[in-house]
Amino acid sequence: MVVVSTAGKGGQPDPLRDMQLPTGLAWHAVDVCEANILRVTEAHVDSYAVGDIWLVQGSDLDVAVDAGSGIVPAGPLIEAISRKPVLCIALTCSYDHAGGWHSFQQRACHRLDESSLADPAEENTEIADYLTDDMFRALPSKGFSPASHQMIGATATRIVDDGEIVDLGARSLEVLHTPGRSPGGLCVWEAATATLFTGEMLYDGSHGPAWPPSDPGAYCQSLRRIRRLPAETVHAGHYGSFGRVRMTELIESQLADLESR
Repeated sequence: MVVVSTAGKGGQPDPLRDMQLPTGLAWHAVDVCEANILRVTEAHVDSYAVGDIWLVQGSDLDVAVDAGSGIVPAGPLIEAISRKPVLCIALTCSYDHAGGWHSFQQRACHRLDESSLADPAEENTEIADYLTDDMFRALPSKGFSPASHQMIGATATRIVDDGEIVDLGARSLEVLHTPGRSPGGLCVWEAATATLFTGEMLYDGSHGPAWPPSDPGAYCQSLRRIRRLPAETVHAGHYGSFGRVRMTELIESQLADLESR
C-alpha cells in the first residue's frame, strides 16, 4: 500500500511523541508534483531528518534523485511504480539522502563519494545526532529504535561526472558537480524545463548541526554556480520545492553568512 498525499511541508513537533507510536503504517507517501515528476517522502519522520526522493520519469529510463534514509528502503517501491529501469543518483553520501541507495538495482554517484557510499562507517557514527526519537510520528515496525539505524553500503553501478548527460528517452538530465556537503556532491539540471534538483546543497528549512557545511569554500563556489542557472523550479532535498525568487534569497543569505565567518 502507498499513501498518496497532497500535504505540504512536514516535520512539525508532535505533542504525542512521548506516547507509544503506531506501527504497520505505509511508510512512504507519493506526491505528483508536475507532469512526470513524483516526490517520495517518508511520511512518519520529520522532514529535517530524512531527505526527499524525486522520481523523474522518462520514456526509456526513470531517474530517482536521491534515495531517502533507508529506514524502509525505497528502491522496490519506486521500481514497482516505474515499471521500467530506474537509475538512482546519490547527490551526496549522507544517510538521509543515500541510506536507501543500496536498495536500487542501478546506482550512480560521483567518483569522490564512491568509497563513502560503499563503506559508510564514518557516516554511521553521526546518524544518531540527527535521527532522534522525537523525529518520529510512527515506527516502521515494533522494536525499531532510531539509535540502531545504520546505513548499508553498496557499490556504484555507474560513475557520473560534471556535465554528464543522462538520457531518459523523452528527456535528458545534466549532472553538475557541486561539492561542499561532500566531495562528490551533485545537483541535477533539466535545461528543457528549467528545473533544478539540489539535494543537500540548497533547501528551504533548518540545517541544524549540519551548518556550516563541511567545506565552506567549495560550498560557496557551488552556490554561485547554481545561482547562474536560469532555474525556475527547485526540487530540494528537504521540505519540498520553491521557485527562482526563493532560490536567489536562500543563496544570498547562505553566502552572506558563510563569507562573514
